[in-house]
Formats: sequence, structure tokens, C-alpha cells
Amino acid sequence: MTPATSKIKKIKMKSYSSYKSRFRTMNDGNIRRWKEGKRHNAHLKSIKSKSRLRKPAVVPLAYAYAKVMKRLSFCG
Repeated sequence: MTPATSKIKKIKMKSYSSYKSRFRTMNDGNIRRWKEGKRHNAHLKSIKSKSRLRKPAVVPLAYAYAKVMKRLSFCG
């Protein structure tokens, strides 16, 4: 007799490997990210906007990818 196996496909949630380099969790549980828009056409941007892009930003926990990170128990 063959054992009864489930017909439901088992799905593993893979952690997003791109998140490891783009985001970091801080000590208080917030998620830090770097701002985009700094790489190309820097000569067209003002000095003020370039210095603003240099500083990190905090991901609001209401965003979809913050919820995904929490679900995947992301720890960068």
C-alpha cells in the first residue's frame, strides 16, 4: 500500500535577498533605507537635493514591504 500524500503543493516563502543590501533594521525596530535618485544625472540636481538624498530615511511600518519584512522576520 502506498502512503496517502497530500495533493496540495507546499510553498516556501523565500526571503528577499535584495532586501539584505537595501534595508537595515535599527535598534528600535524601525527599518532604515537609503533614498533613491542619487546615482544618475547628478549634474542636473541641486546641491541641496543631493545632500538631502545622502541621508537615510525610515520606512513607515504601514508600507507593504515593511509588513512583508516583518512577516519574513527580516533582520539585516
